[in-house]
Amino acid sequence: MSSRFNPTATDSLVDVNFLASLPRANRGFFPAWLGIKITLMSTRRNFSRIALLALGVAVHAVTFAQTLQYTTIDLTGRLTVTIPGHWFVRDAAGRQNVAAAANASIDPTGKRNEPIHFSSLSVLSSAEKPQVIFRVSFVEEPGSQAQLQQDLAQGKAAAIRELAQVWKEESITLATTLERQGGRYLGDERFDFLEVGGRKAMLISYRRASLTGGAPFRVNQYHIPMGTDKILITASVQESASKLMQPIVDRMLASVAIRR
Repeated sequence: MSSRFNPTATDSLVDVNFLASLPRANRGFFPAWLGIKITLMSTRRNFSRIALLALGVAVHAVTFAQTLQYTTIDLTGRLTVTIPGHWFVRDAAGRQNVAAAANASIDPTGKRNEPIHFSSLSVLSSAEKPQVIFRVSFVEEPGSQAQLQQDLAQGKAAAIRELAQVWKEESITLATTLERQGGRYLGDERFDFLEVGGRKAMLISYRRASLTGGAPFRVNQYHIPMGTDKILITASVQESASKLMQPIVDRMLASVAIRR
């Protein structure tokens, strides 16, 4: 497995007081039992309301994602992805500026032999303080689908352990970069192997603080080896907006079609 991943810089609570609802002990067994029964029925109603509310929020989020107007973007004939039509797409200059800022954070001297890549597509849910940042990059890092299948041949659990060990070292660079940009690496890593656009992908997921204030982001990196290079898809969703935004991101990921 490759050891280089080029990380980019980038409830409701129900308080039921059973004791207060119980009748006095001298009222006898039946009234006490009745009091408990009434309290439990009330508690069940409360939990039912919360469950229905949560279900309603989830249904609303999925419905919202389905009713948006989407547009399909073609990246150099290699990959297509469908994005919400009203979202903000960074132009080449904007993407280059992001890469330059990341490079300056990693290597202030400018002598780094391998400058960080800049994305081929960078989409934001809004131009200012976006709750979702979705990027697609083509990274010069050799690796093939066959090699990935070979890694998985040893068993998925073993492959995940190896991936986690590699990321343990790589995440140090990411943490340093985020700190220099005023952010913070929050850990809570998750790893998996899955399919994106019909190709096997490595998932590296972690949390980071927002660079512009507000709730932290959950960042999912999808590393898709393609031979002489790899496709890197990075989806960052602010946790406070995940119920509404995650279905949209899921639809974008499901729309990815990789041609070569």
